[in-house]
Amino acid sequence: MPMLISLLGCVLAGYPETPSFVNAGTPGGVPPSYDCTVREHAWNYAKALHPSRGDFPSLFDALQLQACGLSPPQQHEDSEWKAPKYETPADVPLTLFCDANAQKSGDGSISSPFQTISEALAAVEKRPSSQSPAIINLREGTFYLSDQLLLTPAHSNLTIQNYNGENVTVSGGVPLSTPKQAWKKDLIIEEHWETVSNMNNVHNKVTASKNKTDIKFLGTYQNGDDCALVAKGGYESWSWYSANYSDQTLRGQCFGSLSSFWAPAPDPDTISSRKVKSNRWSIDLSDQPLVKNLLGLRLNTKRAIRAKYPNGDPEQSGVYYQPSQDYTKGWASLAQKTKWVEPIKPKKNATRIVITAEDWPGVEWPMEQEGGSTWTGEGQWGEYHVGLGGYCDSQGLDPPFGYWCTLDAPRAPKLYFRIPAGIYIDGAIPQAVNYSKPNGAVIQSWRGMGGRWFSNLCLIDSFDKETGALLFDHTTGCNHGGEGEDSGAQWWIENVKEECDDDNEFYFDPDDKILYYNFNGTSEPTGFEQFVGVQTKVLFNISASQQKPAQNINIRGLTIRDAALTYLGHTAADVHGFPTGGDWAIQRSAAITIEGCELCAVADNKFTRIDGNGVILLNYNRNVSITNNDMSWIGDTAFATWGTTGTCLNQNCSKSIPYPYSPDARNGNQPWYTLLQGNVVREVGVYEKQSSFYNQAAAGFTTVRGNIFFNGPRAGINFQDGLMGGDILEGNFFANCVRESGDHGPFNSWDRVPYLTNFGMHRVFDKANITGDMPGHVLATGPSILSQFRVIKKNFILAVYNSQEAIDNDDGSCHYLTHDNYFVYATYGLKSDFGGQWNHHYNNIYAYVGGCYGHGNNDAFYDNLCQTRGNNGYTSTCASDYPPTMTIKGNRVHNPSGVVKFCEGDVNSTASTLLSDQDLDSRGANILKPWPMSMDL
Repeated sequence: MPMLISLLGCVLAGYPETPSFVNAGTPGGVPPSYDCTVREHAWNYAKALHPSRGDFPSLFDALQLQACGLSPPQQHEDSEWKAPKYETPADVPLTLFCDANAQKSGDGSISSPFQTISEALAAVEKRPSSQSPAIINLREGTFYLSDQLLLTPAHSNLTIQNYNGENVTVSGGVPLSTPKQAWKKDLIIEEHWETVSNMNNVHNKVTASKNKTDIKFLGTYQNGDDCALVAKGGYESWSWYSANYSDQTLRGQCFGSLSSFWAPAPDPDTISSRKVKSNRWSIDLSDQPLVKNLLGLRLNTKRAIRAKYPNGDPEQSGVYYQPSQDYTKGWASLAQKTKWVEPIKPKKNATRIVITAEDWPGVEWPMEQEGGSTWTGEGQWGEYHVGLGGYCDSQGLDPPFGYWCTLDAPRAPKLYFRIPAGIYIDGAIPQAVNYSKPNGAVIQSWRGMGGRWFSNLCLIDSFDKETGALLFDHTTGCNHGGEGEDSGAQWWIENVKEECDDDNEFYFDPDDKILYYNFNGTSEPTGFEQFVGVQTKVLFNISASQQKPAQNINIRGLTIRDAALTYLGHTAADVHGFPTGGDWAIQRSAAITIEGCELCAVADNKFTRIDGNGVILLNYNRNVSITNNDMSWIGDTAFATWGTTGTCLNQNCSKSIPYPYSPDARNGNQPWYTLLQGNVVREVGVYEKQSSFYNQAAAGFTTVRGNIFFNGPRAGINFQDGLMGGDILEGNFFANCVRESGDHGPFNSWDRVPYLTNFGMHRVFDKANITGDMPGHVLATGPSILSQFRVIKKNFILAVYNSQEAIDNDDGSCHYLTHDNYFVYATYGLKSDFGGQWNHHYNNIYAYVGGCYGHGNNDAFYDNLCQTRGNNGYTSTCASDYPPTMTIKGNRVHNPSGVVKFCEGDVNSTASTLLSDQDLDSRGANILKPWPMSMDL
């Protein structure tokens, strides 16, 4: 396994360079000694959570502990996932065996096994009763799936597992036959230099006479030829500023780039040059009947790169992200100032749907917020405000329905959903005029208007020669996030034959069935390469319903890999939709997709290089457990839940919608009582950047316990709504979230639209009663839109990079009890905004935050220890916007001066100077006890 360097190169603006660290993500004002102390603590905490990981070298690397003087642990088998052994009870009525390496298929016995898992599933269906337990034992080897494995209620009480700890892989790929003689030279170009004038490959990336990580200052020269002579000694490209350049400090200066990044921006009076080479070969796969459309490619189990511009490995996107909020490689530079085609207006605007308490008599549905708020719908009061159709219909969302579909969403009317119609190639992709097949290419782009809240992936339909624009297919993709914008930001283009020009890049022509691959350096194909084409999107599909559920289906002890990408396409696995009122659109698919299952389990598996989601629970599910799995290099989100509601918009159903997305969630068609425990996940969001360890939408009573997550572009956990509540987050360790984005935290939530359930609360408005499991509330005796409290406790969160808060309760989030956590860094502690209320933080440790808390009605911040980086991080009750319904008291504040002004009502709070490194960190360790507890079950 390659050494993880995903933390490197990812710090955002304002973070200092700690000696020996490379873009560590630590905020300014933090003593390096404390930074090393808490990072070592984090490593030891994670090792105690999972002793089976030994010295946990991947986390050691991610935390950059070598920069703290620690010796790096050896990479060895004891630190990696291992297939567990399972006992096969003798009294199981049906025990079957499958062996992918069998010469021919047998009867399913150990001496004559089936060749395929599908054969075994067919045999299980023939049992006299689905109540009779069955086991399918998989022998060592790789099972390549050309189609999904469909499990139904007829497969209830079934366990699919490895046999006796053998290494079993289930892959969504098809092995390719690539003998040496079948390869043909396609484009072989010997290495040489190509130079362009008035184009700058380091624009906005360098400072006069200064070195960067991958860009070195080579001196000052009178002309570009002298610069070239110096740069050609070991550099991939160079850029030179002439004597007439506008910035006098850069005149004559020469910079050499160590990386192969090439996306020069127009910049007068500059010259740039790069090494050009090609080692592209082709092979005809039309005689291989299993090959249909290769959406991905693996070479010796590692991802090959879909031919792209600018060059760069998507798996290393987090490494490329730099302090200037620009990437050093892999993405087009902000300096290119790319122009985008304006959105195409829909034939008909969205229908505005507004529902209030008057539509639901007898439901506890507050229409105003105690303390006052203008943010109707946010914070579980006021209007259910959504849109149907309009841009959401023309853009292919399913359903064409959601909070951001309306043109006047209360949160921000100008942010209604829409996307650009294309990208102009001038100054951005001038070579696109020579693309032989622009249709089928994909533009990956961050949202254009700041925030870096999500990325869109847009399928190119055609090239308009008259306007010089690559136009998007508006029925497919480009619909991955809620808040709309007329432009994009940083981008790359992929799946283009002419861009197959860098090591390990490939392009597959689905019409001619020809695979193009750029071999490393000057090497030629040997015929011994193990190529696997990735095609199958869903590997295990448990498909049942609330009316006829499946039960007790277990998938355990397997390596699950190579599920195909689902970020855009025309199949049911690809289509995206807005689940509730959150920002992220998601797809209803994953490598393991589960709908309608009771007491099912996904345990002890290794998921790797899945190009879509890992596991998703859809609609009705009860007591599904997802435990002790290992996930790495995931294209999208690791785990997700997505339920639906009813269709009635009012109590007598005289108003309704044709989709199950009304405010009435009492039908129970949601995942309840899901357990996520003991999972180790890293490197998510390779393709879709709005991705996380866990994404929850329209679900409830979830327990997230004892998990480890690090290295992701956005939040670690994302709750899209406040439906149901009753969730518990306990004993988890998260680090290195929000690496490529902003305005987010390791935990993020939204609560923009109300939902009514039979499990809600009744508000009693008792400010004196701020403690207990349900402060200010009791259980409602009838339907209510007030969800139960969610509990966040005993979590260790290292909130580096652009973490706004460790717990980012955004946009109306309410009913949270956050206590006994160790929150390290971030800009703030408690967050409550846009109508958020009833967020209580108590008995937490906040280490080196910028500010301790924000304000919200009926929020509470008490009995916490808050050590701030500056002297103004604790405002007591003195602030002009302090709401009188908020409780602030009993806090221990530590800052550089030791001075804080405490105002009326803030009783028993104290101020002191900064705690020592050891004292602060030991208090964090004590607050977490009895965690860490071993999750190696």
